[in-house]
Amino acid sequence: MGLLQFAAGGQPTVIYQNANMRTHVNTCVLLDGFLYGNDQRTLKCIELKTGKERWGQEGIGKGGLIAADGKLIVLSERGELIIAEANPDAYVELARAKVLDGTSYTPPTLAGGRVFCRNKDGTVVCLDMRKSDGR
Repeated sequence: MGLLQFAAGGQPTVIYQNANMRTHVNTCVLLDGFLYGNDQRTLKCIELKTGKERWGQEGIGKGGLIAADGKLIVLSERGELIIAEANPDAYVELARAKVLDGTSYTPPTLAGGRVFCRNKDGTVVCLDMRKSDGR
């Protein structure tokens, strides 16, 4: 990964370049100056300004993630849906559930309070994430 600075009409300047985030299948999510993404098989948080790793959580695989309401919504390679805080200081897992069989690489999709998850075979599940009173 790297960070470049572009000046008007000039050549880009390399701010940093390192191997702290080597995404394989999905892109990272940028939230409040921090990148969250899967580096090979480890979910990581990287400080965008410096490129320094803040934390890493193994065992996620090459799954995908999105962010909403200050939380990471992660679908692991093994079909586990994980909700974690988008917290640059530490990995804080709030919930985890196995929602799909097989292998999953696709990031989950959030729409209308529902999370849609798909595995590589095309099986899709829809989970209602709204509170029980419909909000």
